[in-house]
Amino acid sequence: MPVLIRKLLRTIRSTLGQFLASALVIATGIIAFVAMTAVSDNLIRSRDSFYRETDFADHFFHVVRAPEGIFNRIEAVDGVLRATVRVQKDVPVLSDDGIRTTLRLTGYPLPADLELSRIKVLEGRIFEKHPEGGAVEVVLYPQFAKAHGLVPGDTISIAAEGRRK
Repeated sequence: MPVLIRKLLRTIRSTLGQFLASALVIATGIIAFVAMTAVSDNLIRSRDSFYRETDFADHFFHVVRAPEGIFNRIEAVDGVLRATVRVQKDVPVLSDDGIRTTLRLTGYPLPADLELSRIKVLEGRIFEKHPEGGAVEVVLYPQFAKAHGLVPGDTISIAAEGRRK
């Protein structure tokens, strides 16, 4: 056995605790690096898949009021391939239990499959242009529905335009 290897083994035996602690730190670092690399790759793949499925927009602009022809002017800008215009309004929810909640209503032109930043429905179905009975249909965030015990087909009352709807 070469002299250097014997010296290495003697040194390891005499400082076994330090050697094992160093080996453990190095192994932990390698495991953490491999795990974080896998997590990062999965997150990037999930993000890219979501962006592809929903045709997620590159830019968002929020305006309080806009002139009627703003949509055509935005689409005419060089470099803009497609644009989507939506109307949003925050309204209070009227509940029998007295809990105050606010909903942000967002209008989606139909058919929704041609829009940017489409909704990804996890449960239930996407709303229809002319639903049965003429009711207004909504899509809720799963967290909101769970917190308020709502399931597909339930009714929500809101205060909008000075009336209960």
